[in-house]
Amino acid sequence: MQKDSQTAVAQSDSLICKFGSEFRFSHHTTKQVSYCASKMRSLAQLFITKKTLKPTIGDFRECLYPKNFDVLVESVRRMSKFDPITGETIASSVPPRLCNSPKRCASILKSEAIKSEGSRQEKTEVLCELNDFLHLMQKDWATAVGTISEKSSRLKKVTKADLLPDPDDIRTFGCYIHELCPQYMRDLQQVPTIKKNYDRLAKLTIAHIITLNRRRPNETVEIIIEAYRSTLDERTDFGLDVQNVLTEEEMESARQMVIFYAAANKKLKKVPVLLTTVFHEAVDTLLDSHEKIGIKSKYVFGRVGSVRFYDGFVILKELTMKAGLKIPSTFTPNALRDHATTSSQLQTRNDLYAKRLSKYMGHDLKTHEHFYEMPLPLVQKAIVGHKLQHTWSRDTTTRTMSENTSRCTTNHPRPEKTSNSDNREDSTLG
Repeated sequence: MQKDSQTAVAQSDSLICKFGSEFRFSHHTTKQVSYCASKMRSLAQLFITKKTLKPTIGDFRECLYPKNFDVLVESVRRMSKFDPITGETIASSVPPRLCNSPKRCASILKSEAIKSEGSRQEKTEVLCELNDFLHLMQKDWATAVGTISEKSSRLKKVTKADLLPDPDDIRTFGCYIHELCPQYMRDLQQVPTIKKNYDRLAKLTIAHIITLNRRRPNETVEIIIEAYRSTLDERTDFGLDVQNVLTEEEMESARQMVIFYAAANKKLKKVPVLLTTVFHEAVDTLLDSHEKIGIKSKYVFGRVGSVRFYDGFVILKELTMKAGLKIPSTFTPNALRDHATTSSQLQTRNDLYAKRLSKYMGHDLKTHEHFYEMPLPLVQKAIVGHKLQHTWSRDTTTRTMSENTSRCTTNHPRPEKTSNSDNREDSTLG
């Protein structure tokens, strides 16, 4: 945790420290250390803001008293930069981020009260206060804070532009890193003890996995060596049954790649990772150099002299600035994932393919349909707009023809038929 006033409060307050300890116990992985620190700092910031509104509050435990609930709401509004005139919040992510942490702190205090050796009456008083606070969080929080921030968040999504990477940029970037890979491998094989040679090849391989597989940066840099070696599939012959089903182009693509499996960042699902033959050699070169360069890590992309992971976001940004892309600002890991899921619906409308792609991306089909339902302007104009315009233009044409017919009838009225004989005569002539 960085040294500032928030860290000082978080480390000195007993309840915030207990919250951090419990949270860290249920989030064991190394990557969640910063997540735990962020949670504790958010509670410390809430306490600091609340203390400016009510200086008599002694510690964070007093923030959970029902009588201080209104001050808690006002503190969250101030942190989210709520505008009472427009009813909007600038930092709309603050209330959802802070909603569960006070509840968790109240639950910690309830557990302590139940386990304590105090009298039954003292326990009942503490539990009643905490239950009242949880009731207010459950019922009044949404009205006072939650709904406002949710509306502001949705409004920002409406006004936010859908920026996806250019397909030409994806191809350009792929060619760029493939040209660099052989040279970086030779440098590392010749002089494996130079840290720069290892870093360059590791970063290039990380960028390859992120862009080809649309993998999240965190799950890419945390690929375990055991998972790579135990699940690696290098087969080029798949049997006649499979080859008769797939096209020759698909079979050739399968021969040019290897596959292994890793754990996805969310829910630790087993997801595939593809490597081209060039980068398969690059990964093996990195693993061979671990012992030579003195890296003792269980991860494929272990770092020289550091326990921290590589930052996939920073790596991709550095390489995109050198690759000469048209729009490098849209070439981000999240945008690449969005591009894969949305653009795939342009190429095919096969439900089976959508199901396979959703599993490949590490989420289920429901998430795939909800968040990636073709938001591209081109699709909306080409598919939805085409149908609407066709109906609109047909209705307009029909209405115009009807008006013209009516106008002609008005200008040239048909003569009245005065007798049945005239009718029969007209009918005969007709």
